Amino acid sequence: MVVVHVLLLTAALAIVALYGYTMFSYFLRFACHLYFRRITVHGVNNLPREGPVVVCPNHPNMMIDVLLVLTQCTHMGRNPYAWAKASMFKNPVAGRILRALGAVPVYRPPGKLANQDVDSEKTPEEIAAATRHMFEDTWKVLHLGHLVVLFPEGTSYTLPHMLELRTGVMRVATGFVKAYDTPITVVPLGLTYFNKDRFRSEVSLEFGEPIIVDQAVIHSDAFSTDERSEVKRLTEQLQVDKIYLTLNAHNFESFRVARTIRRLYCAKPLHPKDDVHFTQQLVDLVEGKLTTKETETVYDHHSPMTIIPRSPSLFT
Repeated sequence: MVVVHVLLLTAALAIVALYGYTMFSYFLRFACHLYFRRITVHGVNNLPREGPVVVCPNHPNMMIDVLLVLTQCTHMGRNPYAWAKASMFKNPVAGRILRALGAVPVYRPPGKLANQDVDSEKTPEEIAAATRHMFEDTWKVLHLGHLVVLFPEGTSYTLPHMLELRTGVMRVATGFVKAYDTPITVVPLGLTYFNKDRFRSEVSLEFGEPIIVDQAVIHSDAFSTDERSEVKRLTEQLQVDKIYLTLNAHNFESFRVARTIRRLYCAKPLHPKDDVHFTQQLVDLVEGKLTTKETETVYDHHSPMTIIPRSPSLFT
């Protein structure tokens, strides 16, 4: 596996140096389809094909997340830009690739959560100045009608659930509307890896319903009275939307039990999108958030009995 990664990174650097971004994006798409046996994409109509857009994926698999999202957005006709932790640019290989992808370094102070790391030796004043420039540069890119990919959790993680979202995405969105008097679309994106540590596994991408941040939001009484609270409220709305698109549990044991039930309950493999949503319902059932009847109703909605036979004995 390490050899595969090294070969792909070496080839990526050579392509960046010789041919630039366009050919590099084709290579990345090929590499993603080589690494994964199956990549399924849902909700593509939720991603606008023009105009300023911020796409907000979850971040469970480090650089793989970045490559998947950027190549998919490029394939859908958008020219994506992204933020990336400043510490990632210290690696010469990763730094060259990130710059070729139009990534902007983010210098951040430590986060509140224990698993959010310190990634800069800059002083707080230097971080504040760099952050202002980063926001202004991002707004300029959006004003040109481009798409920006931002990971609102702020860091990658190996947990059974998403992290609490930082407010950066909605600060970008509201700041852009204030600066350019132009509405912006924020699109949540759910990434689900069916076995992220295994070569030739499967991954599902689902674009959710877009959130429009426009002049009405900026000129509302709530925003005028307390901008920080309104940005936090918009971030909480984004978190709710993203939770619906991803798998989340209190612990990994809930996932294992839910997947065991799913294998026993489903006579045939589910479509990846249905698999994600039905497995989440089973997790909620295992953790006591749903009744068996509610779970059975959800299953029938996503996967009719005429298509996927099931055993009637499990939930009775």
